[in-house]
Amino acid sequence: PRLLYEDDDLAVVLKPAGWSCMPQPKGVDPAWAKLKPLARRQQVGELLGQPAAAPLQAWLLLHFGADPNNDAARDQASDRGIAHRLDVDASGPLLVGKTLRGYEHARKQIAAGLVKDYLALVHGSLEVERGECHAAIDASKYAETKRVCIGPSGQPATTVWEVIAEYEEPESGERFTLLNCRMVTLRTHQLRVHLQHLGHPLVGDKLYGDGGIPSFCPRLFLHKMRIGFFNMEGHAAFEASSLQCAPDLWRALGRLRKVGGMAMMGCGAPGL
Repeated sequence: PRLLYEDDDLAVVLKPAGWSCMPQPKGVDPAWAKLKPLARRQQVGELLGQPAAAPLQAWLLLHFGADPNNDAARDQASDRGIAHRLDVDASGPLLVGKTLRGYEHARKQIAAGLVKDYLALVHGSLEVERGECHAAIDASKYAETKRVCIGPSGQPATTVWEVIAEYEEPESGERFTLLNCRMVTLRTHQLRVHLQHLGHPLVGDKLYGDGGIPSFCPRLFLHKMRIGFFNMEGHAAFEASSLQCAPDLWRALGRLRKVGGMAMMGCGAPGL
């Protein structure tokens, strides 16, 4: 993880794939806040080396917890300041509270609606260049199945998408499409289930796709590239995280052949 934005009360942290945001994780020692700088760096190294997904809360405690002003980072009840989440296999920026008042402000921002833009690689070619999905999302069985579904009894949800580039796998000829997606609402697994509903599941999605991960891509191809919010002074802030911040996904696109979309007009997207 690394900082993209910081003020006295808030921070935007780039979460890499493989780090977990699940609430109240085990193994986060409150005493880490009292470690010396070298010991804190060593502890982060241990987290990076462990086989299981490391909790982002541990990094927040180690990075912010030594400062007496950063009470949210030391507070387990506020989940070390995490106010919204990303799937463990996804990457991108998260808004967190360093202080308890910053944490409450971040929660209010999420309720009001953050700007959240994603880059997503999906299976197949879409018939139109842009569109919207308004399918309601039913999360009533999420606690049991860790999945959501589309259904009339679900909560309203809106995803706006636009085609950036079309790709082809050189050997198989299978087509893929790179999308820019904006989540207007913030439902659990919204983007993943909406793309499945459109008939174009995310590449590498074991839950909502066909269960397989193609050889060219090491993980779920989902990267949050932009977050927008108002800080506590009421000033608008936008923090970007290009796909190059997720080098594994950048390299994955580089293994595919560009065949259409803006990628053919010199937009700088990788590809053969």
